[in-house]
Amino acid sequence: MIMLVGAAVDRPDFESWLGDLAASEVVGVASGDSDHLTGANGEMLRILGVKAERLAKGLAWRDIMPPDQLERVFHALRDVQTLGAIVLADVLRPTGERRPVVMALVASGRRPTGWVAVVVGLAVSGHSVAEPLLRKLLRMGQAIGDIELSGWSFARPDREGGRLESFPSVHAGGGSSPGMAVVARHVTEARALRDRLQATVDRQRTALVDLQHSLLPDVPSDVRTRVCARYSGAGTAVDLGGDWFDVLHTPDGRLALAVGDVTGHGLFAVGAMARASGAMRAYICDGYGPGEVLARLNRVVGDPSFSAYATATVVYLYEASGAIECAAAGHPAPLIRAAGGAVRAAVSTGGMMLGVCDHTTYATSTGTMAVGSRLLLFTDGLVEHRGADLDQGIERLRSAFAALPEEASPDDAVEFLLTSCLSFGPRRDDVCALLFGRT
Repeated sequence: MIMLVGAAVDRPDFESWLGDLAASEVVGVASGDSDHLTGANGEMLRILGVKAERLAKGLAWRDIMPPDQLERVFHALRDVQTLGAIVLADVLRPTGERRPVVMALVASGRRPTGWVAVVVGLAVSGHSVAEPLLRKLLRMGQAIGDIELSGWSFARPDREGGRLESFPSVHAGGGSSPGMAVVARHVTEARALRDRLQATVDRQRTALVDLQHSLLPDVPSDVRTRVCARYSGAGTAVDLGGDWFDVLHTPDGRLALAVGDVTGHGLFAVGAMARASGAMRAYICDGYGPGEVLARLNRVVGDPSFSAYATATVVYLYEASGAIECAAAGHPAPLIRAAGGAVRAAVSTGGMMLGVCDHTTYATSTGTMAVGSRLLLFTDGLVEHRGADLDQGIERLRSAFAALPEEASPDDAVEFLLTSCLSFGPRRDDVCALLFGRT
């Protein structure tokens, strides 16, 4: 509840304006002197929690203010004649309940010195009546500032809703009569619209999440005990991106592991991801090596109809011998963790991002994985954080990978890495992590 004074002593129409305002019963209006309230309308009485008979018997400031705030209020009343006053205080109701108010006081021009308080309720009801009356005070002087407040009516707490109140201070000609005015704006509908908009965003995001997961493949049953693939969408709004993973067997029996990332977010990125991941899988199934798979995928992404760029990594693995072949296109290098915790990159050099230049070639690196080693492929959402250096993110991942418990299962290992690397605030990008353990 806001106690608001509006008084322009040099205006002949002030008494008429005040009478209209009091009669509206939409806002509380009270008047008084330095010791007592001498008049109040129905809304004001509801705020104070008293009946008209109690006011008629005499209602002193001491009756409605907590003892610890009386001195401050009396100082404000003393200064009201020359300066006006704004006081943050509580109203003490007969039940002992304290309710916060802001009291803005000015002299009414009556003798002895009097004041007028206008109490503006924040309940939605009556808004259309109150605003035209309150706007009249704005025309009494020049606005020199405002304060924004919002809330609900203490006088009528059973009524849901809210208004946003602007309180510009005003003065009459020559600046001799300080005062205040209020313009109330209905915000219940705005809040409802905001809630509906958020619900729409949530539905869109859920649909994108479902679509994204439906496009990602299942891990082949014969390697599920050794492989964990995890996709996690962006943490805010409809920010799902174009990350993907794939796990499949090549025609000659090797295990192919791949991750990729299409630039952008939203439905377009998800659709582009579907095209890129589908093309990559087709080239792997046709028997092309990692470098050739990326070269052919580069031509798909570079087609004008694709309208995006992408990065990707492809690894082929002979499970029996641990021999690996790896190629990367603008993508973070996979990491290999040896038993004991030593971590190294699986590929020494990478090629250009997909879609940037026609006829780009991609070199294939070779290496081996010893028994007990783990191979990690990931997208940049795992290592990129707003305001942080990319190298720091990669080093954080390497440290977490090295600290991985030896006995951790593939699922537990991925969860450990995600927790270690993504606990630095809301994420703006999605993440894919694909881990293989050679046993």
